[in-house]
Amino acid sequence: MKKTMLEKTIDSIEKQNQRVRQQQIRHHETIQKQIKLQKKTV
Repeated sequence: MKKTMLEKTIDSIEKQNQRVRQQQIRHHETIQKQIKLQKKTV
């Protein structure tokens, strides 16, 4: 089965979205860790 241009585009957008979501989650976890560390030092 051959994919149309639109299907290919949708696929690539979904892949990008997954990557972005993973980065946001990692970023959020990092921030949470830093907040905990700061609370300990204060």
